[in-house]
Amino acid sequence: MSLPWWSSPAVRLTWRQTSIYDALLALSPYLDTAVRDRAHLAALSRGPTPVPPRSPRTRP
Repeated sequence: MSLPWWSSPAVRLTWRQTSIYDALLALSPYLDTAVRDRAHLAALSRGPTPVPPRSPRTRP
């Protein structure tokens, strides 16, 4: 399914998130939850991802 070209960014984002979630649900029988839990805990233990500094904008 594709969205009409006039769809708002919010609608497009919702559609994309739903599509990803649906695909993960379809794959869930093939995924190992223990591996997912270990990876999730490892990511949480590292803390938040640092945000890189923004480069200054130059005027044309």
